[in-house]
Amino acid sequence: VVPKTTKFLLVEAEITRNVLSVVDRHFLETRVVWIRSRDAVEVTGSGTLTVAVTRSLPANNGCCRLFDFLRQWMAATHPDTHRDEQRTIIYYSRSASSDVFHGRILDKEHEKDVLQHIRRKMKQYNRPERLIEFTGQWEGGTMDVMNQFAIFRTASAIIGPHGSGIGGNFVWTLPYADKCEDRVQLLEFIPGPDSAIVQSLYASYYVNWRKWPLDYNVLLYTKKSTHMNTFIDLDALDSALDYMWGGPFSKKFDIPSASTTMSEA
Repeated sequence: VVPKTTKFLLVEAEITRNVLSVVDRHFLETRVVWIRSRDAVEVTGSGTLTVAVTRSLPANNGCCRLFDFLRQWMAATHPDTHRDEQRTIIYYSRSASSDVFHGRILDKEHEKDVLQHIRRKMKQYNRPERLIEFTGQWEGGTMDVMNQFAIFRTASAIIGPHGSGIGGNFVWTLPYADKCEDRVQLLEFIPGPDSAIVQSLYASYYVNWRKWPLDYNVLLYTKKSTHMNTFIDLDALDSALDYMWGGPFSKKFDIPSASTTMSEA
């Protein structure tokens, strides 16, 4: 914790500015001083300069207190103003994004089957949420950070392949849950022993996510997958959704099933 008068020198970067504008606009406007790479900074008078270096940070991103501060910050600047909005189930697709450079794209016809299985399970368990196919795109370009925040803040479940579309947005979900069953559910598709060619064995964001209140689940790619084109076992998907939405720790809905339609974010 530092005094409220402390300024932060940050290297100018559009993504940093955009993210901070969502996290805490007041902080961005009053406490951040932007510098360029290789700029020389001089602190005069009685001021001091503290420099964060690699060895001063935890080796593992999510362990053990690093995200505690971010959770507290997000809870303070963004109380749950979306609580009364319709909740969503987000399916992250890498197939229609201009920001995907590392493959792991589900086969297009197979992805249609995946979405159909999700819809069937939503109907089976009377899920009232709206199903959204999220690509990170908007009007031919990358979606702005504020809209990504709005989408993920309403999420009750997130499903899809390992990638920054999920890994860069999970911090917008609820930082604290009233009850364990209210935690956002996450089902991440990752490489296993039969599909390590896709990326690397068990590559996931678990190290990051383990300090966020998520109900974390994984599904392994099948051996049919390649670095660019991936597949999952649809029976395994059904089993995972049965556990997530019909298991002993799942949130139950007794209301009639709402009509669910897929809209592209």
